[in-house]
Amino acid sequence: MYAVNLGTIAVPADGKVNIFIDDLTNGDTGRTSYDGVGIEPIPDTDGDGLPDVFEQTIINADIVDNVTGLSDVMGTGAVTAVTDFDNDGANDREEFQNQTDPLNPDSDGDGLLDGVETNTATYINASDTGTDPLNPDTDEDGLLDGVETNSSQFVDQTNTGTHPLEADSDGDGLRDGLEVEYGHDPTDAKSPNLLPMQTPRQIAPDGVWTWFNDERAIWHLGKLYTGYVLRNGKVGLSRFDPATLESTHVELSSFTQRDDHNNPSILSLPDHRLMVVYSEHNGKSFRRVSSVSEPAGLHDWGNELPTPDGRGISYANTYRLAEEEHRLYHFNRDIAWNPTLSVSNDAGSTFQNPVHFIATGAGNIRPYPKYVSNDRNRIDLIYTDGHPRNENNSIYHLYYQDGAFRKTDGTIVENMAGLPLEHDQGKRGSEVYTYSASSWGPDEGPDNWIPSGRAWTWDIQYGAEGHPVCVFQVQRDNVTGSGWNHDRIYYYYARWTGTEWQRRFIAHGGRGIYSAEDDYGGGITIDPDHPNVVYISTNAANPFELSEINQIPLNTNERYEIWRGVTKDGGVSFQWTPVTLDSPVDNLRPFVPSGHGFDRHVIWFRGNYTSYTNFDTEVVGLFQNELKVSGMTMGAGGVELQWNSMPGKVYRVMGSENLLSFPFEVASNIPSEGASTFRDLELLPSLRDAPRSFFRIEDQTEPSSGPPPE
Repeated sequence: MYAVNLGTIAVPADGKVNIFIDDLTNGDTGRTSYDGVGIEPIPDTDGDGLPDVFEQTIINADIVDNVTGLSDVMGTGAVTAVTDFDNDGANDREEFQNQTDPLNPDSDGDGLLDGVETNTATYINASDTGTDPLNPDTDEDGLLDGVETNSSQFVDQTNTGTHPLEADSDGDGLRDGLEVEYGHDPTDAKSPNLLPMQTPRQIAPDGVWTWFNDERAIWHLGKLYTGYVLRNGKVGLSRFDPATLESTHVELSSFTQRDDHNNPSILSLPDHRLMVVYSEHNGKSFRRVSSVSEPAGLHDWGNELPTPDGRGISYANTYRLAEEEHRLYHFNRDIAWNPTLSVSNDAGSTFQNPVHFIATGAGNIRPYPKYVSNDRNRIDLIYTDGHPRNENNSIYHLYYQDGAFRKTDGTIVENMAGLPLEHDQGKRGSEVYTYSASSWGPDEGPDNWIPSGRAWTWDIQYGAEGHPVCVFQVQRDNVTGSGWNHDRIYYYYARWTGTEWQRRFIAHGGRGIYSAEDDYGGGITIDPDHPNVVYISTNAANPFELSEINQIPLNTNERYEIWRGVTKDGGVSFQWTPVTLDSPVDNLRPFVPSGHGFDRHVIWFRGNYTSYTNFDTEVVGLFQNELKVSGMTMGAGGVELQWNSMPGKVYRVMGSENLLSFPFEVASNIPSEGASTFRDLELLPSLRDAPRSFFRIEDQTEPSSGPPPE
């Protein structure tokens, strides 16, 4: 039941009163259903606009004061006097209208008087904070409104200097409350902003992948499925359960070829079974379809079936478009070593013969695409002219929709029936990065191009309004000297603004991994759930010193480390924090599967990787959430709570009547259920009978004596 005061209404002669209900916020297209709406006249004996029952509460508050009748509260009829019984700056009329407590100067217990919390969402000064007088933490940053003094100067936990209406006052990617908790300055973006370093979880004890097979990992029914190539040459797949921390592993391929090009593409089918497609490097292609929705061992997978191919296939990429009756698209490298496409109209039971997709050269030119799909009606890709070892590569963007391949602005390049796209004759996508050997002119620099730098694709996802965003590398030979170890890699972030591609040089990638493949960088990827977040692998000593492109030293032992970057201005600038530090082995080829539900999530492989056929690595992942309540529903005698959680954690729920302390333990020893944990809890009588109840989730995990707790 909800009630709202409509004020004084003059009822017309027909006795009808029209009430209009608008429950929408800006941009919200939802609707609320009502079983019934009624209007009830509320007695207002003295005609001052305040119901008698509200005024009587004030009259009864102190039986020995001078407020003894209705007229003492506010004034009779014409409102000759306006009172403020609790002296909080909000008079009794305003308290009634705002639904605050006229007997409590600080209704929400946040340290601010009700009168200064004007609920305008605009901070003017300490007397007009714009905060919500009924919400102790208006911006939900973990700090009470009263300690956020908006001075931009951190003093201590009682005077944080942060903005009470901005959850991240200094824009460094961490909530103000979290920074205070970990001893950082929440008003200074340059202060340390590291969360406690999480020890990565092992997903598979053995595994490696190339970055041109996707989706190489997916979240499916709450579990993470990751594909890779094992040291014994088999294609492998692991299922990781973030609730139990258990992994199961299976070898899928009948063939044995120790080659990282062979990792599988994983796809969820309409009935929630999984399909994996994999191949030998320039060899035969195969697929398996699971017999159950959550496969674990080989017994949960069907027979290995051949997938149509031309001369020799590599790089499986599979996608399903729901609005095309769940047609499956299998992109790969096959005909003339060019991008090739095969389609299935029966959920992978059969595939049509392969079709030449992008044609360039007489063979062996090898454009390198990276794909992404919205899973409904569109598939996007970025691609190169060829291999950067052989071609002066630019980067191009295309997307498929409604039977046609289009440039970024929607211009049709070719219909499906007209394939292949003749690249050398100009049938190509929009240019994202253009190769140039020229020196920069006035007002030009590395955001435009690296002179003689050849590009290679790494990742593409969807950003704001569904516009594509992508990341890629540019490599240049002999930058700091002569020889492959003096070559250098530069990482870029680009986004379609709606009218043009905006491109930025964002980090140094260091050198290539080994001499025979000096274009193999450590890797860069986009978080598809947070497309303003990227992860990079680099062995540059100063990866974010962007003013220099020639003198680029490498770090100690030339180890590759993972970094996380966050942009709040569309890629113009990034804030960086390390994921790994001082590692004894290399950390390579980060990847983020979509739909993960974590604040920070990335998987990668680490170990000894000396070539694509010689490696000794394990697959690991970061699964990190800031502890935060994401949902609460009060019921008769109980409360339903949901909070963002982390694998391996244990939690307790504490209760309070007033936010001054949390003395009541509602529940304890609650194991994490993964990215989100839910509990339906019975309340203690002291909370059940209280006029207000507050709840706090606490991390109850016992710290270990070994590495830092996760």
